[in-house]
Amino acid sequence: MIKTLLRKVLGLALLGIGCYYLATGVFSALLLLLAPTESGVVVATSISPRPASTNCACVVWGVGLVMIPPLGDWEAIPKVGDHVAVLACNDGYSAGTLKSGRALRRVWLRAIRLTTVGGSLLAGYYVMKRRYL
Repeated sequence: MIKTLLRKVLGLALLGIGCYYLATGVFSALLLLLAPTESGVVVATSISPRPASTNCACVVWGVGLVMIPPLGDWEAIPKVGDHVAVLACNDGYSAGTLKSGRALRRVWLRAIRLTTVGGSLLAGYYVMKRRYL
């Protein structure tokens, strides 16, 4: 009795979490496919950690949005005034990522991983249902 109840609870948990991950991954991939590309300009901004201040490359795009990408996201060392392509997520008003190199790979891999985990959990639910439930 308790084993059957635990199997059903585990099956429902697999089903729910699997559907959530699968839907999130597919939705993220669709947003990436449909996101518009906008032009951004590289500017230098002074950031000031405690010991000394240093310049940091930022991208200004859209309606004056500023994005500070991690250093590894740049394909080459950026210069002030360079134009870069920005993938504008959320209608271009709040979020974006560089449309090249590591930044784009990172967001695509996140969507692929979510979809894969969701599909695996649903496959596990199917196998468990066919065998035990």
